[in-house]
Amino acid sequence: MTLETVLGRGRSATVLHAQEGIAVKRFSDNNFLTALANYVLTGAPGPYGWSADAVAAAHHRRQLLSVLVEHWFGEKLRVANSLDFQWNEEARTYELRTEFVDGRHALLHHPFSRSRELDDLINNIMLPLQEKLQETGFDGAVWQAGKANPTATANFIHDGKGWVWIDLESGVPALFPSNPLALPFYIGKSLRHRRCLYDDVDISKLEKYLFGLSPELHQRINPHVEALAYHQAAWKALRRHQRGIEYQEKKGRITHKKAEWYWHRPFRWYAREGVRLSKVVISEAFSLPERGYLLLKELRLTEKARDAVKFVYSAEFRKKALTAHLERRIGVWEQRKQLSPEQAAELRSRLPQISSSRYFNDMGIHVLGLKILDWGLYPAALGGLVTLGKIDVATAAALTPLGGSVLRTVYSAGRMACDAASRKGERFSHAIALSVGWIPIFGNAAYPLQIACTGPTEDRKLAEFFLYDLSARFGRNIPIYGGPDSRTEHALNRLPGLRLSRTLPEP
Repeated sequence: MTLETVLGRGRSATVLHAQEGIAVKRFSDNNFLTALANYVLTGAPGPYGWSADAVAAAHHRRQLLSVLVEHWFGEKLRVANSLDFQWNEEARTYELRTEFVDGRHALLHHPFSRSRELDDLINNIMLPLQEKLQETGFDGAVWQAGKANPTATANFIHDGKGWVWIDLESGVPALFPSNPLALPFYIGKSLRHRRCLYDDVDISKLEKYLFGLSPELHQRINPHVEALAYHQAAWKALRRHQRGIEYQEKKGRITHKKAEWYWHRPFRWYAREGVRLSKVVISEAFSLPERGYLLLKELRLTEKARDAVKFVYSAEFRKKALTAHLERRIGVWEQRKQLSPEQAAELRSRLPQISSSRYFNDMGIHVLGLKILDWGLYPAALGGLVTLGKIDVATAAALTPLGGSVLRTVYSAGRMACDAASRKGERFSHAIALSVGWIPIFGNAAYPLQIACTGPTEDRKLAEFFLYDLSARFGRNIPIYGGPDSRTEHALNRLPGLRLSRTLPEP
């Protein structure tokens, strides 16, 4: 089988599209925080990459839920069914082969639409699904269905006919709810199952529920219930040290003979792991200088300094840089199917007017030009004040995160003063940018908001797009509970709509 396209990369797997129209979910342990959480709580990184029983349980759980979800929701929701699973010797991990679904995630807000798809997904699909899962014993799957898990909205896509649940396998145990009120539920289920809740199914509760279904459904479901019960029991029966041993053997780091020797010698295994982890920590510590050098090289500060100088004297450079930035962001939205080709084309058609549009020059300086000052000259200036004894180290440390706020405020105030001095009636021309620019992080939206509220009508679509994109980016970059298509991204993406007064049509 030849794999073609990477469809997405999550915290615990990469999903690829095969030529035959099959989605291949290749499990991995490359995300440091995810692997660390699993190691601390269970003794090894995510089990689907190394445990044959775990991935077999995932396969049969999908087969089972595919039938039940169809029974519960009809055409409103279905599961991307599992076809089979296999070991990938080259990547040394298991893969789950599922049905490929061509669709898109819930629409974000943008200048052409303020979609209500997310509300439909949450209220009409995810919340009822969570109730059904709890009723039937799918305790662990409640996490992937979104109970106090903001990233779970990314597990559902719309294929033009209805919603499809595409990701049913957790990356970490369900012990990190965003809402503290949900913690008793997850802790209670963990105590009931006598382990950290990790996609666990209460088989006895499930069998009681299935007793009342039709013979036809029984015939379709029973083989998968029996297989799920068998593989889940085998997977969950592994002791903590045995999970670590099996993981290291599957990764080719210890031989089968050594694995057998350690299997009944947990203290020897923990001693070995202690030595191994100590070596890793020491190695990481010694590699920090080299990694720091490579990071500085990757940041290309010299090149960015030259670009900052060009921003000062070259209007043409500012236009090209801002145009390239907006073109890149439009392309990302189009690729994510958040903008239609027609909507993307309309935004691109407005890019040539940037050089002649009021405030776009200021927007470019705020968003791109001041960055090098914030990252380089501002900290250097604070260091100089400390050296001269003008401020102490504590004050400099407190002021360092406020560099962007200070620079944006100074720039907007200067532009307002220049306009007031040279143009009659232009005293408050930059008032909105000045009132917003001081806010940490969100101050980058100062001039897009100025344009959207007071700029010429023909400029507003691009400015609004930038606002929605910037707000969504904040949500994607929030650790743990953020990410693409998460409720966090959607929530922050909606913020500009609270300020923009124009009523937009539904998609």
